[in-house]
Amino acid sequence: MNDIGQGGAKPTFLSNWTTMLDAAQAAGITTVVLKILPWTNGTNSQMQTRDDWNASLAALAAGYSNAVLVDASSYVGQYRASGSGGNLWDIQTAYNQDGVHFNQTGHGQIALAIAEAIGSSTTVSLVSSATESNYGQSVTFTATVAPGTPGADSPSGTVTFKDGTTTLGTATLSNGIATYSTSAFGVGSHSITAVYVGDTNYSASISAPVTQTVSSVQQTGGHRGRGTTLRSVLQGRRTIKSTTASPSPPVASPAPSRTTVPEVRSTARIKLMLDRVNQRRLKRLSRLQMTP
Repeated sequence: MNDIGQGGAKPTFLSNWTTMLDAAQAAGITTVVLKILPWTNGTNSQMQTRDDWNASLAALAAGYSNAVLVDASSYVGQYRASGSGGNLWDIQTAYNQDGVHFNQTGHGQIALAIAEAIGSSTTVSLVSSATESNYGQSVTFTATVAPGTPGADSPSGTVTFKDGTTTLGTATLSNGIATYSTSAFGVGSHSITAVYVGDTNYSASISAPVTQTVSSVQQTGGHRGRGTTLRSVLQGRRTIKSTTASPSPPVASPAPSRTTVPEVRSTARIKLMLDRVNQRRLKRLSRLQMTP
């Protein structure tokens, strides 16, 4: 009320609320977000500003799982004939002190609105069966919806599971618990939330986001063959032919002091090939010598 009456800015109003809600969420404290109340002395323009700011405040509070939004307008306000249809811009006479402030009975009505909002409020907790998973792996999300008043009956209805703004699916609550399983995540990071839509006794609420990280599965390459030619061996090079398009990881060279089986086989092949070459040369020389 004071922010609007004194010409405050809406961004500053919302920024102050954001700071308080962030701190409360980090500390695990339930926050009562009370919408701006009506006041009889406010102008029609100020009351229209009030409605606009309250709508933005409600949207802001919806993003916090521990925030309880309270609108006491119907508890203490009344219709103003000169205003827009359905408004509750004036303070009811029974609760009005001076056109701006409420009397003691009015304060009691506001307290009642807060108590009833807390009593009908809910909190949603969300857990993943595996926050780090592989592509194609099934993951189960479990949402637990608890009433704002300890010991009260469990909420009923449905929970919608979302990946950012994309709806994954909906599940029905059973004793306050709903589960949803999927294996359709793409590789990368996903922000998952559970949204309780409310029922006749309890208000809607949303869980804090759970980060789901999905990794790709490393595929094993095919068989690799290697061919050795006399020229490549004599030049100290070995040609490796791979049947896969992706490069193979580097393999440590064997210690110089050890002789491996492939090296023995390569040496034997070289000796055999050199023997054959020498034999051919000897045959040529013999023919040349026999020629008159």
